[in-house]
Amino acid sequence: MNTILVERLRKCPATGEASRLLEEAANEIERLSRTLDGLPDGAIDGGWTAAGMSAYARKLEDALDSIIQYGTDTLSGRVDGPDVRAWQRGAVLEMTTRAKAAKRHNSK
Repeated sequence: MNTILVERLRKCPATGEASRLLEEAANEIERLSRTLDGLPDGAIDGGWTAAGMSAYARKLEDALDSIIQYGTDTLSGRVDGPDVRAWQRGAVLEMTTRAKAAKRHNSK
């Protein structure tokens, strides 16, 4: 949290409306700092936004859903031919491909 800035704002010599505005600004900085707590500095410096993080999280959730579906199909023992191992190997490869794609932050 940017405690130095907050303390400097609160120590500014001001009266009346200016004092109230400085206190509101200090409170807002504290609120926003708590919201961002835990994010690496590079995330904000790199231009991450709440909307962008939400979209990325949704993309990861969708990828996980598809991996779960492939895993469920694989475990069900579904047979697409005389040797189910080839199909299961393909399903595991597909899950791996989807997981790798989900991990790439800049992929669409």
